[in-house]
Amino acid sequence: MLNKLNPLFCIWIGLLFCAEDLKSQHQQHFSHFLFNQAQYNPASVGTRPYLSIDGLFRSQWLGINGAPGFQALSAQLPIPALKSGFGINIANETYGASRNTGMEISVSRSIIERSFKLLGGISVGLAQNNLNGSELITPTGIYEDQIDHMDDLLSSENTIVWAPKIGFGLYFYDNNIRIGLSAKNFPAFKTKQGANSVYISEQNVNIHFNAAYRLEFRSGMALTTMLYMTTDGSNLQLNTGFMVSVLKSLDLGISVRGYNKLSIESLVGLIKYDINPEFSIIYAYDYPILALNNKTVQSHEIGLRYKINRFFIKKGSKIIYNPRFL
Repeated sequence: MLNKLNPLFCIWIGLLFCAEDLKSQHQQHFSHFLFNQAQYNPASVGTRPYLSIDGLFRSQWLGINGAPGFQALSAQLPIPALKSGFGINIANETYGASRNTGMEISVSRSIIERSFKLLGGISVGLAQNNLNGSELITPTGIYEDQIDHMDDLLSSENTIVWAPKIGFGLYFYDNNIRIGLSAKNFPAFKTKQGANSVYISEQNVNIHFNAAYRLEFRSGMALTTMLYMTTDGSNLQLNTGFMVSVLKSLDLGISVRGYNKLSIESLVGLIKYDINPEFSIIYAYDYPILALNNKTVQSHEIGLRYKINRFFIKKGSKIIYNPRFL
């Protein structure tokens, strides 16, 4: 059986690394990378033993005009009979005069099942990039009674382009370890946008890697160490930290975004609270620790999760909640 699956495993690895162009103009920030892995790895959908609906809202660098903002709504569920998972994600991101809106469907499939599981996943969707030229200015432009950038490459109107969104991923997990590797925005290509449809907008491949290890103690407490890394081939973003489960319903954590003196960006405080077995709220506060902190000290990220454990339970059956690994 494993010999038949090995070629499929090799295909997933090849798809993750066959992109030649790994440049990017903008990469999303996620402080909740441990809780919202479906945003960047389609192979992770369906690994939770219940139907879940997640909302994510991020306001970054408050106080700075044009600062990034992100909102997403997603749902995922396991399909045990097919050894698969299914997910759907709708996201909206704004930064400066740009707005990216997209929708994608993700499917995961078990490749190896032993005391651990290895899954492969694919996501397919469509994205819309909206550039509002009226919100931009140029040094030689005219902005008194009309908007004229005096620039042949920049439109003063709203321009929209559409692009496919394709992603591939691998996801390994057991009772204590979770590791994911994925490529999003595949394949890399340019889109025509702006005055005279010149090339000023690009969709480029991003590689994501995440790992987490959960250590449980007899006292009922648990410690989860976590790492998230993303790169566009020229820039690297790294998040490292840990979460402590102090109560059955409360988790507290801290992480750092960056890995050296030039890339250290912010210190992140995390809190997750289970209001009841079905509903959870997650909050992150980013405190900038670079020169940016003299402009703003506020970046907020809020996550909401609703679980439907009884989706696969027959009427009258006993429900057992398993909060392991969130």
